[in-house]
Amino acid sequence: MFGRLIYLCDVANVALTFASYARVYRRQLREVGALAAQEDVRHYCRKILLSAGQTMCVEGELPSLDTGHYVIVSTHASYLDVFTIGALLTGKFTAAAAQEYMRWFVIGPILCAHNCIAIDRSDGKAARESLLRLGAEAIAQGFSVVGFPEGTRTRDGYLQPLKTGLFQLASNTSKKIVSIHIQNAFEAANRRDWRVQPGELVVRISPHLIDPKDLTVAEIAEHVREEFIWLGAKERP
Repeated sequence: MFGRLIYLCDVANVALTFASYARVYRRQLREVGALAAQEDVRHYCRKILLSAGQTMCVEGELPSLDTGHYVIVSTHASYLDVFTIGALLTGKFTAAAAQEYMRWFVIGPILCAHNCIAIDRSDGKAARESLLRLGAEAIAQGFSVVGFPEGTRTRDGYLQPLKTGLFQLASNTSKKIVSIHIQNAFEAANRRDWRVQPGELVVRISPHLIDPKDLTVAEIAEHVREEFIWLGAKERP
């Protein structure tokens, strides 16, 4: 009983820390604007990860987002994925995310800072059209686009079916795809358990850029799935 009380106190402390960082970052957004605030996104995300007891190890190397534009896709097992990607990337990028996330008190500031492409998941057709239109506009302005093609967090730790919107965007804009897998994210914090387990998040970046040229959208999706599995994502038996 005493041990559970200690644990609950720790959880409350983490939540209060999250809220404190979010308040500071939201104030900064109001004072200096989104573009200027982007410089501190990585620092903010690393603070959140440390508050959750997570360290981050990166295997592989990202191409420069200042000299090239890409569609960057990642597996999605935990809400910590957002902070992990935010702590990892530099340069000009934006993200495709569910519009309700814009209101989350911790994640919202990150999405605002990167002029997030808000997707209405209640209308699949409209969501796809928004992603393709706004994503193409962002790329034309010199931004890379980041997203989770699974669409939502896995419930069981296995790789889910991949939605094709981001792959269609890559095909339409002729931009290469960078694949990322975040190892241990599901074990650290998943949607089936409110508790956070301290540990190390291993970010694995594929060295194989997927060129959409001469590939159908279905073929692109299959290549990305193969890359995710090669990086360590678990395929359902």
